[in-house]
Amino acid sequence: YTPLQNQLGPQLSQEHPSQQSAAYKERVIHLNRADAEGRVQFRSNSISTTKYTVVTFWPKFLFEQFRKAPNAFFFLIALLQQIPGISPTGRFTTAVPLSIIMLLTAIKEVVEDWNRMRTDRRVNNSRTRLLRHGTWQAAKWKQVQVGDLLMVENNCLLPADILLLSSSEPKGICYIETANLDGETNLKVRQSLPATSEHKQPSQLHSLQGQLVCEPPDDDTTKFKGSLYLDQVRYPVSLNQLLMRGTCLRKTSYVIGLVVYTGADTKVMKNSKPVPLKRSRVERESNRYFLLLLLILAFFTLFTTVANMIWTSRVGPFAWYITNNEISVGHFGAVLITCFIMFHTIVPISLQVTLEFMRIFQAYFIQCDLDMYDPIADIAAEARTSSLNEELGQVNFIFSDKTGTLTQNSMVFQGATVAGRMYGDAVSNGAGAYEFVSGVNSMRSEAAQGQNKDLDDFLSILTVCHTVIPERDSHDNLLEYSASSPDESALVYAAKDMGYELFERSLDTFVIVKVNGEMRRFEVLATFEFTSDRKRMSMVVRCPNGAIRVFCKGADSVIFSRLQSPHLVSETTNHMSKFAMAGLRTLCIAVGDMPQSEWSRLHTEYENARNDIERREAKLALVAEKLEKNLRLLGATAIEDRLQVGVPATINDLLLAGIRIWVLTGDKLETAVNIGYSCRLLQPEMEVRTLTGSSLSQVRSAVAELSHWLCGIASVKGKEPALVIEGESLSWASHQSVRNEFIDVSSCCWVSVELFKLLRYTTTPFCHNLPD
Repeated sequence: YTPLQNQLGPQLSQEHPSQQSAAYKERVIHLNRADAEGRVQFRSNSISTTKYTVVTFWPKFLFEQFRKAPNAFFFLIALLQQIPGISPTGRFTTAVPLSIIMLLTAIKEVVEDWNRMRTDRRVNNSRTRLLRHGTWQAAKWKQVQVGDLLMVENNCLLPADILLLSSSEPKGICYIETANLDGETNLKVRQSLPATSEHKQPSQLHSLQGQLVCEPPDDDTTKFKGSLYLDQVRYPVSLNQLLMRGTCLRKTSYVIGLVVYTGADTKVMKNSKPVPLKRSRVERESNRYFLLLLLILAFFTLFTTVANMIWTSRVGPFAWYITNNEISVGHFGAVLITCFIMFHTIVPISLQVTLEFMRIFQAYFIQCDLDMYDPIADIAAEARTSSLNEELGQVNFIFSDKTGTLTQNSMVFQGATVAGRMYGDAVSNGAGAYEFVSGVNSMRSEAAQGQNKDLDDFLSILTVCHTVIPERDSHDNLLEYSASSPDESALVYAAKDMGYELFERSLDTFVIVKVNGEMRRFEVLATFEFTSDRKRMSMVVRCPNGAIRVFCKGADSVIFSRLQSPHLVSETTNHMSKFAMAGLRTLCIAVGDMPQSEWSRLHTEYENARNDIERREAKLALVAEKLEKNLRLLGATAIEDRLQVGVPATINDLLLAGIRIWVLTGDKLETAVNIGYSCRLLQPEMEVRTLTGSSLSQVRSAVAELSHWLCGIASVKGKEPALVIEGESLSWASHQSVRNEFIDVSSCCWVSVELFKLLRYTTTPFCHNLPD
């Protein structure tokens, strides 16, 4: 490895990671080379999600209990009752009930933490297969170490974050379900490097020699950067080769991978925070009322003590039968403590017992509630933290994502606009919106004739510019498509219906498209995948005629700004508005031509960016900016995402309960409003206003106008306000000078999770976030 070490320099230093400088924190993993000298210490793959340990239970438990004001108060009373001659009650009048409360609470905490420990033990003792001494051997998850080669079989969970080396499928493809990570149930595609995709036998894997240099562990599940060195050749690796712990392998017999992160270093565990010492709102409210009772207690104690001092000063000298009837500081203190103990029952100790029993029985009833049982998944409700049961009834705001939460996440292609012509009829339904009637027969017939060049480019982009993988069914040999995004799958199936069939592909090499019986081969030169920041996806391809072209699809806001001329923008925008009013999702399609000389120059920059571990995303974004310019607009697509069953009724019930719902979506404004009416978040009798603005002054004026408008409709019976705000306006509305005014007027809003943070940390209402 001498040449490789010279190339990487200090990155391959054998020093302990803590002794390396901040500039060299990359993780270096050797293939098939045990760390015999123990120079590198990685985390164990054993995990623990428990709240306590045997050593920390009593200190942590007592701290949690005595930070509750009533418990601390009664503990003080129990101590004062032990002073002879001062307490008017028995020594154990308070100590015994308090001890019972503590014991019951401790038992509850032990039971809940024991259940967590049982879950941890079951997970840590799950079985997997490791390559040891040239053969596959059964092992427990907790025995997995960084650098191991392991095999995971179909329908099994990944025990660690691994780098995909090969799979049972051709070209190293596999399918994973990430529901445990992000709640999404649609399958995602991962593919190994071509250099390792054929290494499936133990002898082949055992002969692999090289190193993986990757970024240190972090909690970002949307990125992974690294380089795999095999035989002195450097191969960039990315998220497309990473299989994370907790994901489930689907539709793939097995995968083989190199363990990169284990245990607490895995991305899912990095996102799993330690179990906090939580306090419910009821508990915080009871603490506030407790302080009020303390003030009353202090008043009665002080009043009685002063009255006793006055009585003693007047009557004491004549009451020879009463001892200690002289006025002194000690006498005053003794009487004060006696009165304090005597009146302490103003604060009911039974309240704590009642609350604890209530929570225990509530948790039991929740878990036994048949109305909260899912017979399809065979899963019942589980109350993991009984101390937060009452929070469910105090939610004021619900934040919900649209796609996959309110909708089925099952996309259906409904139409398109190409070269200024709309394929499909948008018919007004008389309520200000449009119903889109599918009418793509003419589009299909024109594609079959092959005379429309713009339509040919449009359908070619739909067939090529994506990450969909075609595969043959083993039983009937039919071609099926597997996609990580249902939008991409819908577009590829739509293109197939038009005669443009995705026949074969290698993600980073080529795409073969069957067009009305003719095979066309597109060579993939570069791929820039879709991200929420970019809002677009681009591919540089060499077409069958040898021309180099840029295929691009994305949101209109980013595509229109990269066009060479505004040709077709007006017509396309008009058609997209009609699609949006019908509740359809729209996506712009554009193409660009690139000379060979320009690509030769940019290709070098592209490869350098791919090989830069530390600044890969930033450099690739710069290259993409140079490529994605002077584009020619071809048109746009329209896709429908149907609502899930029961969504309108559920939202209506929540609104009737006084809960305000904010739906977050990245669709166009018209689409969002139409979906709002479809799911009954927006209703005909509501007054709907839109907040838009591209600067702080504009948003401030708009918020002031909305505030005035709300004051005007407050006196109108039956009028409910609703607000729709665009993403750019939201960023200005969260500015410190406008934030409070915006929170006062906002009722319904959408676009990003920034909104949840804005409301959560600037107001007191309870917020509940609904992910996918």
